[in-house]
Amino acid sequence: MPNATDWLAKYYPIPASETTADEAAEHSLRKWSGLPIEVLDEYELHGEDHMIMDAQYKSVLRIDDQSCALCWHFSCSRHLGHSGLPTVLRYVHIDQQAEGNLLLCPLFLVRDSTPCDKSMDGEDQDPYKTFLFEGDPGPMIEWLEKAVEFQRREREQAHA
Repeated sequence: MPNATDWLAKYYPIPASETTADEAAEHSLRKWSGLPIEVLDEYELHGEDHMIMDAQYKSVLRIDDQSCALCWHFSCSRHLGHSGLPTVLRYVHIDQQAEGNLLLCPLFLVRDSTPCDKSMDGEDQDPYKTFLFEGDPGPMIEWLEKAVEFQRREREQAHA
């Protein structure tokens, strides 16, 4: 039977910190695609709050900004803290700032400048909390699919 090692190999093969900004949305989508209950069950895993645990309750992966490639590359608040930064500047690609070319988080952009852990107008609950409190990764997966598509279109336009 597949186990935690197999799940990690398929859905989280490298740490978020080892991805590139161009890979971030796809890496995040891959991770979240492994979080539906039926997928976790196949690997004898379960979610508990923001932790993925094995059958012996050993932590496999935290589902938070540390395991999120988008957060690693685009969240200034991870590196600088929130104080004094306008919301939009909290979600820029750190490496690009020095060159004056701000690259915003694709998930933040497709969510109308709303982070995944904040509710948009008309949303009952943001996609991150939907996973935390209801164990449902579906809304995050849907938004990440849009972010991947957005990032793909942006790359195509840049190379056109």
